[in-house]
Amino acid sequence: MINGVTFQLESWPSFWRDGKALRDEHAKDKGEAMPDVNELQYATAWLEGHLQILTARDGLKLVGYFLSALYVDPHHSTEIIGKEDAYFLLPEYRKGLTGYKMLKEALGYMAAAGVKRVFVEGQEDKAKIFKRLGLEPSTIVYTKELSQ
Repeated sequence: MINGVTFQLESWPSFWRDGKALRDEHAKDKGEAMPDVNELQYATAWLEGHLQILTARDGLKLVGYFLSALYVDPHHSTEIIGKEDAYFLLPEYRKGLTGYKMLKEALGYMAAAGVKRVFVEGQEDKAKIFKRLGLEPSTIVYTKELSQ
């Protein structure tokens, strides 16, 4: 616990139920429209053990989350890979060590699940916290939206 915030793994149904307002806040924070989330695909991934949902709560209030996709790498079939799917922490909780602790907890839970390598995407403003946790830049990702 840090400043009253606890971190724990939660179920997809619990996160989906409690997280609507936070997901809206996440989209607003990024200046984007709310994504068209495939609830069934997430629920299935969680049921099959391919999705970890770490939540940050201040009492009962959901204040952050870190979703991790877990999968076997087809190129290295003996390795489980952890890929950050989405993460968010309310702005008023970004001061101090709360964000650092949330990411550290997510990495710990992935390690406990047998994950060997982790991929986390983030902008330059997060580089300091990533490096502090031992994450290093590995590749530059280029994106392009392909419209029809």
